[in-house]
Amino acid sequence: MDGTLASAIRADGKGTGPVWDAIALPIALRPPEAPVTVLMLGLAGGSVVRAAKQFRPDAHFVGIEYDQTVVDTAREHMDLDSLGVEIVLGDARDVLRTEKRLFDVVVEDLFLGPAERVRKPEWLLDEGLPLAMERLLPGGLFVTNTIHEGPAMRRALLRNRPHLTEIAVRCYWNRIYVASDTPVVPRSARRTARQHAALAGSISWLRFRRIA
Repeated sequence: MDGTLASAIRADGKGTGPVWDAIALPIALRPPEAPVTVLMLGLAGGSVVRAAKQFRPDAHFVGIEYDQTVVDTAREHMDLDSLGVEIVLGDARDVLRTEKRLFDVVVEDLFLGPAERVRKPEWLLDEGLPLAMERLLPGGLFVTNTIHEGPAMRRALLRNRPHLTEIAVRCYWNRIYVASDTPVVPRSARRTARQHAALAGSISWLRFRRIA
C-alpha cells in the first residue's frame, strides 16, 4: 500500500514473517487457561491475527480497518474470513471514542503515507494512547509497532504505563513495544516464543530489551 508492505502470507497459508510474529508474540504471554480478547487497531490484511491464531486459536480479535478496499483485497487474496475476525470498518480514533468493551491485549499498527514518509496518525500519541489504554482489562498488554516514532512512542507509553519492553526485528526498522502494569521479562518472552512452533522460525530475528 503506497509502497509499504502492510501484510504478507506464505504460499502454504500458515505463516507471515518476523515482523508480524513479533507483534503477535505478546499475545502468547497471556494466561493459557482462559480465552484471550484482542483489539487490533489497523487490521490491514490480517497478518498479525494469522500469526497469533497459530498459537492462540481461541483468541477473539476485533479488527479496526479504515479502508474497505483493504478488507476486500484481504478477503480475496489472503483468506481473511477464515480467521474469524470481528471486522469494524471505520477510523480507529472514532472507534476508540465509542468502544465500551475491554480487552486483554490492544495492538496498535496504524500507519499513514507512502513508504518514504510513512508515519503514525498525529492524534495517536496525545489522544489515542490514553483512549487505547482505557480499553485494557486489568493486567492487559498494549502492543505497538513503530518505525520512525520509537523515541516519541517510548516517552508517551511510559506516561501511560510503568513498564515497557522493546522487541527489535533484525534487518527491519521496526521496533515493537509492549507496555504493561507488570514487567514483561525479556527472558520469559524469548522462552515463550521458543515454546511455540509457529514462532520458532522467527526467534533468531528478534532482540528483546526491557526499558522500564
